[in-house]
Amino acid sequence: MSDGDETPQKKASTNYGRYGDAMCDAADDFNAILEVQATRTKRNLLPCLEEQKMAERWMRTADLLAMSGRIRVGGSRSSAAATESPLTPSALDTLHRCGLVFSPSQALCEKKCYECGCEREADTIIKRTPALVFTHHPTAPPLQAELGTWSCKNGHTVLYDGSEDGLVSLRQKDNFDRQLVFTRGVCDELLSFVFNGRSTYVAATSHFSATKKSFSMCRQYINILGRMFVAMLQPCPEAFKCPLCGDNPEFIILDGQSIGFRARPGMNIVRPSLLVPVLPIGVELLCVIPTATLRRAGASSDGGGGDAPGQATARTADDRSTAVPKAHEEPVASSSSQWHSRTGPYMPSFECMAHSDFMGWSAVRTFLLAALGDPVVGMFQGVDTDPIAALAVALQSKNPEAWHCYSAAADTVGFVSNFLKRTDKHLKANEKLRKSLGRVLEFIVELESIIDEKFKDAATKAAQKDTGLNRIYCDRWGGRPTAADFKRFAAEHPGFKGKDLDSAYTCFEYFGNLPRIRPAISALKARRRKRAAAGRPRVAARKRRHSRQAEEEDDNDRCNKEFPNHPDLTAGVVNVVCPHVVTVGFRVMFDAESVSEALSVILERFPKLPKVVFYDVGCKLDRNALRRVRSIFNLHGVKVVLDRVHAKGHTCSPIFFPNEALGLTNGVATQAADVQHSVSVKFRSHLAYMSPESFMAHRIVQLSLMNLVASYKLLHPHAKEENQDASMADFYHSFVAKECCRSRYCACPASRQVVPF
Repeated sequence: MSDGDETPQKKASTNYGRYGDAMCDAADDFNAILEVQATRTKRNLLPCLEEQKMAERWMRTADLLAMSGRIRVGGSRSSAAATESPLTPSALDTLHRCGLVFSPSQALCEKKCYECGCEREADTIIKRTPALVFTHHPTAPPLQAELGTWSCKNGHTVLYDGSEDGLVSLRQKDNFDRQLVFTRGVCDELLSFVFNGRSTYVAATSHFSATKKSFSMCRQYINILGRMFVAMLQPCPEAFKCPLCGDNPEFIILDGQSIGFRARPGMNIVRPSLLVPVLPIGVELLCVIPTATLRRAGASSDGGGGDAPGQATARTADDRSTAVPKAHEEPVASSSSQWHSRTGPYMPSFECMAHSDFMGWSAVRTFLLAALGDPVVGMFQGVDTDPIAALAVALQSKNPEAWHCYSAAADTVGFVSNFLKRTDKHLKANEKLRKSLGRVLEFIVELESIIDEKFKDAATKAAQKDTGLNRIYCDRWGGRPTAADFKRFAAEHPGFKGKDLDSAYTCFEYFGNLPRIRPAISALKARRRKRAAAGRPRVAARKRRHSRQAEEEDDNDRCNKEFPNHPDLTAGVVNVVCPHVVTVGFRVMFDAESVSEALSVILERFPKLPKVVFYDVGCKLDRNALRRVRSIFNLHGVKVVLDRVHAKGHTCSPIFFPNEALGLTNGVATQAADVQHSVSVKFRSHLAYMSPESFMAHRIVQLSLMNLVASYKLLHPHAKEENQDASMADFYHSFVAKECCRSRYCACPASRQVVPF
């Protein structure tokens, strides 16, 4: 489709994003996982103390009933050598009255209706169905039992669920028309094998068949049991809260990961958003040198070396007539020309600084790349700029050493401090260089207020033309809104009203302890450029089918990122991780990873925006936020930085490098997201072909268990590194979970005060 054939865009006030319009009815897409969510009792993520006791009773029941049958004496094969066990039925009844075993003669039946809460009366008619109860006993056969079904006075049919007895009814029949029921111990062992063992349900079937002699069951039943039980587990929001970072972490790491599922036609995706586009703020306004060609040639990272000492120039905010070569003399950056072999106005002066002074030239080139070769807005983001302004004024004074007492202000940005230290003698000897440097720093500080005004003007014009809601969004949501503020907004706004914005199975995202506090934002997609099909190499076309690339943010955007492009699976997930490897939330991506979506995640979930955001394409994220929600980022003092793992491959401005802002990033583990990915990647093939709802349920449980281990290590710094022997169930109910899902009939004291850690 050509550019001229594109459908006209909606007005900003009626554009609610790609997934903002009414989607298919949820009732038309009510699969097994959603049915489990609606009709089954929620279960604890890990068994509470009472559930552990019931699992012990079921094991004892299976063991004693197996012993009560005919047993062999001395290993003889003769039937005459067999004798009856002393465990008579009366003895089993006595153990049952003492609460040590379950009675196999009593029908398993619910006491209350799980829909309306009506209690079962004594004269209620119960329909009995034969059943098998499988325990995790290695040798005992399954227990013969009966399940009871009844109707309450409100007409609801009450099927057996099993939560009160520590059981899980599969609600499936075997070939002999018997209901299949499993103890919680079997389900926990299955999940432990899959999640802790990084395995699959197929392998779990083989494991159960090999370790439990009476547990010969087809893979489909194990698969159904695992997926159903995972859907029944109640995710604990507190499991997604770092014990050290708290509710609103100051440092977060965002990173995309290629873990997806097979998208289905007509999926009910609910993600309304407000149109907050990129405002037309020219890149030349953000740079000391206005021409992109000069910026690339003068301080390019591949072939440019930057100005030599004594040749640096500056310009004021209003005066753009900088002393630069004429148009026909503009040098062109060349990757084949090394910086030390440059000629012309950008050649290095080895008379001032020796060619062998590699550290000195590295400091010069880094500073020139950041100050002259790239947009400088945000260079001192997140720090007090008054000391920087005082340093800039001191550099322009007559006294060549007056700036020394203000030099500590430059320590907030590493490459500026390094440049001043390495060129100190040149600044003393060359007054023009020193004053030019002072004017450059002064302009960088002044530029912040200049761009603030440009942003306000552009946002006002967009609001008047109804092409963008930037001004309205920043004014209303710039402070620290609450979840209640957003709910009031959603109840009134036509694009959000009546939509389920809290369900992980419609929004396809989960942030346990961070409720939504701002509406999502979206931007118009860039128009595809027309390219001649005849000029496309076949190899390049084949490569494009297997990778996606982020759009460039501006003329100086030199950083690209490729994404996997599976023909059948979704693009992946965006994980938000704190430096202590606790995942605070994730969102499924249905398109290639974009900084626009990452920016929206930050705004939607954090009342006080993080102090520092680490992102593998932080340079793109910062420029995207600059021209969309600059007022909010400035108000909260957000600093966007590359993480250390991915920073090495970037050719963008040193502004975004973590080691150049050690005052903010020192001691922060920016590789936390990659640590999380190294564990999550093992589930990629296991999750790939699940239904979307099953994917979400398994992903939430997987991250919950990972976070529990990370939180345990944080709260037990002196424990040994390998903590596989630690009881995560006791830790979960003692320090993480606020209440027990079985609270209506659980005997343990809120399942909290279990073990004093």
